[in-house]
Amino acid sequence: MAKRRAQGKRYPLLIYRRLFDLYAGPLVMLFLTSAIPIGADMIWEIPDLPPIRWALVVVASVSGFLLLVLFVARWLAFVRCRANTLLIRTPFYQVVISYARIRLTRPTELSCIFFPEKQTWSQKRFLEPLWGRTVIVVETTGLPLPRWWLRLWLGKYLLMPDGSGFVFAVKDWMGLSQEIDSFRSSWFQRRKAVERRY
Repeated sequence: MAKRRAQGKRYPLLIYRRLFDLYAGPLVMLFLTSAIPIGADMIWEIPDLPPIRWALVVVASVSGFLLLVLFVARWLAFVRCRANTLLIRTPFYQVVISYARIRLTRPTELSCIFFPEKQTWSQKRFLEPLWGRTVIVVETTGLPLPRWWLRLWLGKYLLMPDGSGFVFAVKDWMGLSQEIDSFRSSWFQRRKAVERRY
């Protein structure tokens, strides 16, 4: 009997990578413009700097912290198949979906889920590089938690705007789709085997 796989690959969520790409540059500039004067003052004692030194320290600390959070977030946000469930992991939260809850998976373009004409200017700017990408939509019989709670922790672009389900923008959408189908099929076969025994 073939050994059952405990879990599949990690598929990084491109929405979180886009967050890093969008905000990393401005945060680096903010950090440098506040940290360089502080460093220069430590070496040459700039006379006009003391009144604003603590403000610069706060700006450098906050921008450095946010940059670190975004950098870590791009690696901690992923979707992964496990033996009995589908795991959605974000930097501060994770959601587990039973394969019994999944109705179907289908590929589509992101712009067919989140229509460009319905987005605000800032949302269009954020999603623009992802519009033409193929995403995997996982339709479910219901959400595992209230929609407002999931939207708070996952963000709006991981949830279907209409209906019940999730939207996964990943680089290897074909691989994710195949893994979901494979793990889900294996889970159903194991469940049927257990039911036959009883």
